[in-house]
Amino acid sequence: MAADVKRFGLEAEAQSEVYRSYDQLKEGLGLIKLALRTAATPAMGFCSAAAGPGVRSELPIESVMTMDQRLSESVAPRRFQMLLFGLFAVIALVMAQQGSTA
Repeated sequence: MAADVKRFGLEAEAQSEVYRSYDQLKEGLGLIKLALRTAATPAMGFCSAAAGPGVRSELPIESVMTMDQRLSESVAPRRFQMLLFGLFAVIALVMAQQGSTA
């Protein structure tokens, strides 16, 4: 059992999570996520056979990304909101400056 897992984003409430080995999973459960530490560079690609023993090589791989890419993807909406907020603040300052000189 693992505590404090923010599975649905950094702003979501932390939940407990149970991790099971691949052998304990029943067929047809759907999506399985793997997190691997590897010496390979992300540009080299990935195949399921490289995941190690117990992972069937015929399984399709939908998405491969680094943890930095995954983190960047999870904070992208908030980053965009802060960019807009900053832009509106600059516009407000320019308008205030123009109003005080008129």
